[in-house]
Amino acid sequence: MSVALLVSGFLLMLILGFPIIFSIGIACLFYLLINDVSLAVVSQVMVNYLTDFVLLAVPLFIFAAQLMNASGMTGRLLKFARNLIGHIRGGLAHVNVLTSMIFAGVSGSAVADTSSVGTVMIKAMKDEGYETDYAAAVSASSSVVGPIIPPSIPMVVAGAMAGLSVTQLFIGGIVPGILLGLAMMVVVAIIAKKRDHPKFERASYKTIMQSFTNSILDLVLPAIVIGGIVFGLFTPTEGAAVAVLAAMVLGVIHKDLTLRKVRECAYQSIIVSAEVLLIAAVAILFGWILMYEQIPQNLIQYVTDMEMSKYLFLIIINLILLALGAFIAGMATLLIAVPILVPIAPFLNMDPYQMVVMIVLATMLGTITPPIGPALFIISSVSKRSVGAIAIQTIPFLVACVVVLLLVAFIPAVSLFLPDLIYGK
Repeated sequence: MSVALLVSGFLLMLILGFPIIFSIGIACLFYLLINDVSLAVVSQVMVNYLTDFVLLAVPLFIFAAQLMNASGMTGRLLKFARNLIGHIRGGLAHVNVLTSMIFAGVSGSAVADTSSVGTVMIKAMKDEGYETDYAAAVSASSSVVGPIIPPSIPMVVAGAMAGLSVTQLFIGGIVPGILLGLAMMVVVAIIAKKRDHPKFERASYKTIMQSFTNSILDLVLPAIVIGGIVFGLFTPTEGAAVAVLAAMVLGVIHKDLTLRKVRECAYQSIIVSAEVLLIAAVAILFGWILMYEQIPQNLIQYVTDMEMSKYLFLIIINLILLALGAFIAGMATLLIAVPILVPIAPFLNMDPYQMVVMIVLATMLGTITPPIGPALFIISSVSKRSVGAIAIQTIPFLVACVVVLLLVAFIPAVSLFLPDLIYGK
């Protein structure tokens, strides 16, 4: 009964328009008061989580993404990708996806990807004759790759919450992230042929090499960050610090980064980081309550009593995550889902790392799920187009991404092959 009131209160406040952090926090506070649980639990649970060293990676990766955007990285990557594959039918849409995949190797955030790459790409695609709604849909959809290809802010937060190695989660996201990008490119190719989208003349070898030379440091940076973390040269938190330092060096080399821009980036990073970590703090309290009420154990018992197959259960769970992601922030959905689903992974014969990668992917896809996926609102603001019109255009991309999600859920090797290969399991 208490849990029902907790969830009902949370949903009611969301419907009334309360910010997500207050919706979760107030619902948890009422639960603690009704059940006469000491309020000391609040500080103990939240502070213990936020003092985890690995969470320092969150503000650092956000700062690195801000610096990358301010130092002109997006524009240089766009130019290189355009020269490389712009001659393909619908080439600029392919460039949009490819740029997002490369940018994901630094930002780790769908919001950073949407606001930076999206701003540049929508205008470029519109100028070349693409429908604005379609250009916005491609930008919103490709931004989902950001939190999957390492480094990934959601995986840092979820890993700290579940007590799993963030490095292994990063590695586990590489193959799913690449599959997401390829799936979107398939959709782009089909739509480009159907709508006869434009293509550029094939760039000369000299032009390609020139743009490659101009962007080589931008391309090397993700490799340094990801490679260093994967091969144990530094921890995810140290990798985030390396990304910040490298971003500043690149900004100085390209003469695009000033002290004023650094201050502005730091200010924006503080705001975004505070929002992310405060939501994480109240969500961890929500998760503690679910564990206190033995919700995972009850869920296992329910599945057992229903004699539900593993695959049917996973399909239902992913549908719920997609639906939740359409209405509330992906990070909040993630942090609610992790304490419920990770403990039941062994019962489903799933590796907990596979489960977390699946949860992260499902919740991030939820941000572009019609009718009101949060990422759709961001791209709507950037493109000045209605959410509804963009949402319709995202449907083919969402279908392709759901196929990748099912592959992650049903085939362990998709998310576990690389970690097992590297760690010799």
